Amino acid sequence: MLHPRTSKTISQRVDLDYHRRGNGFRRLRAWASFAALAVAMLLPAWAAVGRNDRIYEAGPVSTAHQLIANQCNACHTETWTPLLRVTRLDDALDSVPDHACSVCHAGPLHHADQPSARTDCAACHREHHGQAALARVDDAYCTQCHNDLRTRHGPSEKYVRAIHDFAAHPEFALLRPPSDSSQSPEPDAYRVARPVEGKWHDRTPLRFNHRKHCGAEGLLRPDGTRRALSCEHCHQVDHASGLMRPIQHKAHCAECHANQLHFDEQRFPGQQVTHGPIDKVRGELLDRYARLVRLHPELAQDPRLVEKMREAPGGADRLSKSGWQWADDRIETALDRLLHRKQLGCRYCHTAVQEPDDDLRNWSIDDPQIPSHWFEHAKFRHDRHQLLTCGECHGAATESSQTADILLPSIERCHSCHGASAGRGAARSDCVECHVYHHGSKPMDGPLSAGLSIVKPQNVRQPPHAEAPREKEESGP
Repeated sequence: MLHPRTSKTISQRVDLDYHRRGNGFRRLRAWASFAALAVAMLLPAWAAVGRNDRIYEAGPVSTAHQLIANQCNACHTETWTPLLRVTRLDDALDSVPDHACSVCHAGPLHHADQPSARTDCAACHREHHGQAALARVDDAYCTQCHNDLRTRHGPSEKYVRAIHDFAAHPEFALLRPPSDSSQSPEPDAYRVARPVEGKWHDRTPLRFNHRKHCGAEGLLRPDGTRRALSCEHCHQVDHASGLMRPIQHKAHCAECHANQLHFDEQRFPGQQVTHGPIDKVRGELLDRYARLVRLHPELAQDPRLVEKMREAPGGADRLSKSGWQWADDRIETALDRLLHRKQLGCRYCHTAVQEPDDDLRNWSIDDPQIPSHWFEHAKFRHDRHQLLTCGECHGAATESSQTADILLPSIERCHSCHGASAGRGAARSDCVECHVYHHGSKPMDGPLSAGLSIVKPQNVRQPPHAEAPREKEESGP
């Protein structure tokens, strides 16, 4: 027969003295707490005896900030912020506000339409991590926004919305179809190109044929000889900026195209005007014809064009009113030859000649505006890629016959050297390797109005092992 269960029998099963008996886990936890408390108390005491105050400080500042390494208040202008960060449990509180950084670095924002998220300087540029460059931030700071790119008005409609690493980097905007709605082209593409029939075309208003200039048979020169040209003949690297130096007519074109600037073979055989704007050309022509008719009035077959000055030191003949009219007529004829001839004149290379009226003085030629760099928000240095030949990235250039062709390499060519997919010895592929966050026309330099002073060598804190010999030396006789 089973014993009946009562409240008394149930209560007898509970050991009321369990808390008085020993428990290994509780003893271990208690000893660990006492040990932690002892270490927390002994560590400051040991540091005070050894005159080592580094346990209260963060890590060393970056190399660029060594000038103010001992001036904490130059950057940490907000007091009690670390305590507020702990009490409020708010990691967004910083003791270094943006205005403390903008004293020296007045960089613009990333985008005017960026959402009001945490974009303060200290959120991405983490100081006190040693000699690491503050500008080389981790990809996580970039992908936290670009993994799901949004603006203040919703999802981004102008830029690719989802990029989480370099392997997923989309094709460059100028190599994607302009009508591709899934990957809307960057608005900066319109700065250097225009969409034509579902393809981007170079905006430069020039006529140039790469295939004819870089052909294997060589370029035919005015004297009938041929010369083989390489890419480096025109495209030369500026080692200061890493970009290509601007194309200049005198340095790169005049050797073969000087005959396009001949203006008067009868009076100035074999001579040409200086390449430049029409106003400058007109001024040069005026000077040449006025000097010609003043020195050789017989060429004009009209003695009334020159007026004799009175005999005086330094006096010279001057043009009469009819003489200036004669020179002006010849200028109009010369300009007409330069601007209207398609095979030997400005139009041979320039396709954008503005003709507002019949008066040649009001005509103009659009600036070619050959871009020094194609992607305004990216950085690229040709001097760091000189181990590669031009054809390895721009192989299509030797077969291009139209100025409108976009001759940029594809993202696949970049993947062959950069990123994890490139294999062993791959080049860096972090975001800041190619992209610039603080872009725009506003310079990065600030007003430098903080009254910063140079840190003297004797004030720079040395590690304990470096201070010991000095103390021993001072304690000697």
